[in-house]
Amino acid sequence: MTIQPVTPIPRTSTTALLSAFIKSACWDERTSMSFANPSATIITTPSFTYHYQKGAKFTHIFIYDHIGAEEDMQGDLAGILEGLGKGVKVWVDGGVASPHATPSILEQAGFTKREFTHTDVARLLEMVDTHGTTIAPTSIPPPEGVTIHEITSSTDPRFAARCDIESDVFVYIPTHASHLPAALAEMTDRYGDYHLLATAGEETVAYMTLRVHRGVAYLQGSGVAEAWRKKGITKALLARTVTKAVELGFEVMLTAGCDDDAVGAWTAMGFKEVYTYSTWEIQL
Repeated sequence: MTIQPVTPIPRTSTTALLSAFIKSACWDERTSMSFANPSATIITTPSFTYHYQKGAKFTHIFIYDHIGAEEDMQGDLAGILEGLGKGVKVWVDGGVASPHATPSILEQAGFTKREFTHTDVARLLEMVDTHGTTIAPTSIPPPEGVTIHEITSSTDPRFAARCDIESDVFVYIPTHASHLPAALAEMTDRYGDYHLLATAGEETVAYMTLRVHRGVAYLQGSGVAEAWRKKGITKALLARTVTKAVELGFEVMLTAGCDDDAVGAWTAMGFKEVYTYSTWEIQL
């Protein structure tokens, strides 16, 4: 499968950069996890593209693009909500990725803003200055005994270990863990996700993933096995990831933190908070 070349979005194109980040961090995450999930699918209508998932006791819809004209957003949103059954929960990611979904329109439709979480904050690392000089660390060795491997294909012998370490670190529920390999394989083979895997002998100890297909260098995920934390592994992985991103022509990297520890780590490594976006929800 041929991966299409990516044109980096300039750092000066702030709206486009943040929009691409939200679509990578939110939309692509949900979409990729539907690949191996028979209860989930992506639906496109004349008005919207949305992620639809139906479980035994729930039906969830995540609205992505509003395809219609901006002035039709209120009517189109009312129309899709009217066509859904009772008990369905609907989410919309507000902000620069969904400019038609203004707070006033969402409030009139009955949506409420979700309580703030760390994942609603975009954090940015400057990798190259305005003169084109790389300013982020690109050469930090891992601890003694730890080896870092690149993975660029789901056929790599270490790909299964890459999936397993993420599931183990974040203690995924069995259904989520079972869908992860197909999701990562799709994003790797079709869209060019770049993975780093750290090992110590036969033990897998950490990973980091870079996603670039929307024109933004998005640090999609990173995790370290508990026994190997606070040894400098994340710094070493980030340096290698920065090197790759700069090689591809990116000037900045964006990520989000899932908890206090992640936010603290990214802040210590130079990421700065640049944008807070919102997710709106309604229970029908």
